[in-house]
Amino acid sequence: MAKIPAELRLIIAGNHEISLDRKYYLNEGGVEATYKNCLSLVQGPESLATQSGITFLEEASTIPENIDIVMTHGPPKYILDTTPDDRSAGCEHLRIAIERTHPRLHCFGHVHCGYGAQRIKYESKGDIICAFSREWVGRNQAKKKGYACLPPNSAQSFRDDRGQTLMVNAAMAGHEEDMGNMPWLVELGLETKVDNLEVGTFNGSGMTVSAELHPKQHE
Repeated sequence: MAKIPAELRLIIAGNHEISLDRKYYLNEGGVEATYKNCLSLVQGPESLATQSGITFLEEASTIPENIDIVMTHGPPKYILDTTPDDRSAGCEHLRIAIERTHPRLHCFGHVHCGYGAQRIKYESKGDIICAFSREWVGRNQAKKKGYACLPPNSAQSFRDDRGQTLMVNAAMAGHEEDMGNMPWLVELGLETKVDNLEVGTFNGSGMTVSAELHPKQHE
């Protein structure tokens, strides 16, 4: 992760990231002060996360409005969440939150065989999700490039239509539990006052997504 050329890296704990659990960390010889210093990076008005415009759900009861990127460990219901035994393992409450907030990008992992991307829109009479077909992923081509990305036509449609949300299940563990899936590269044209800020994100459960934020003129 240290090799990702990004000023900001967001980390979501995976199922087995028990070293991030306070009780386990202290039982294994960790120091309370060090643990609190880590928390200070993400909690409180002076934290690096807050100053970078990031809201952690531990500090908020709901996903806030007017948000561009949502990162969660698992998927919303019925979106890239099908298990090997054909069950939908996503979260219904998360789906409702996405319907309410309409982010530009929602990235997650957890359901390994749901790896891929899917664009969604919302019905004009309400916030009900209307899903496009699942995007085709050329796995051999992705391995050659070192990352997966949207096909050109889909990428152009997504950039042109700001009413779309791109859902990315970037679980890197494949069907055989090997790290066979490539990370996803997503380009977002978001308004920012920071020049050429590149954001890299990593999910301990096996998710890597990076997004380059292109600054726009502000009046």
